[in-house]
Amino acid sequence: MIANYYQHNKHLRTLEYKVGLKATDRNGLPAGYGEITVNIPQYYGVKISAKQVDNYAEITIENSGNGNDYFVLSKVLEEGLRIYLPETRFELQGFESKTIKTIGLETEKIKPYNAQFIVTSEGNQNISASVTLPIVKN
Repeated sequence: MIANYYQHNKHLRTLEYKVGLKATDRNGLPAGYGEITVNIPQYYGVKISAKQVDNYAEITIENSGNGNDYFVLSKVLEEGLRIYLPETRFELQGFESKTIKTIGLETEKIKPYNAQFIVTSEGNQNISASVTLPIVKN
């Protein structure tokens, strides 16, 4: 079986499978050969989760779609909270996940702050997910 990606237009990708056929007659002798092509469109999906570990946050992003996609990670921070994302654009294979550890967690006061993390698919801008994480500086 051969698998290739074909890009038909900017937003629709199709995975093409070619399946070889060998026909035999009732005596088991070769009667012919053929090939069928099956096209499976790419679907897009993303999941996100986050947790605080000591003085940093771990953000896990999963490509829940069936093909490769690029993702953009962004943040919305409550005033007084500073967190830096070492990586904000990355590619994930279908069903692959990635964990990103934040750096430079700083707060103005010792109190809970909220950090929202948002991940968006570049392959389909309508696909995004977000998570809000309460953070306390230790």
